Amino acid sequence: MPSPTSLFLDCPVPVFGRRPAETARWHVRISGEGPEVLLAMHGFSQSASWFDHLAEPLRGVAELWSVDLPAHGLTEWPCSV
Repeated sequence: MPSPTSLFLDCPVPVFGRRPAETARWHVRISGEGPEVLLAMHGFSQSASWFDHLAEPLRGVAELWSVDLPAHGLTEWPCSV
């Protein structure tokens, strides 16, 4: 089974009140292989790597995209948001 790969998605966070426009950088961990894509969102105190163990049982069924939520893992979240 190939190792998970990382994808980084830069998303603008618009101006709101006095807060300046900033950019959030989401980290997505991609593992497994298959015709379907499953999106996984972890719980408190976890990270995207928590779902790595599901890649093997889902082989041939789905590719797993797990997202590091703000303040977890490699997602970079602006401090003012």
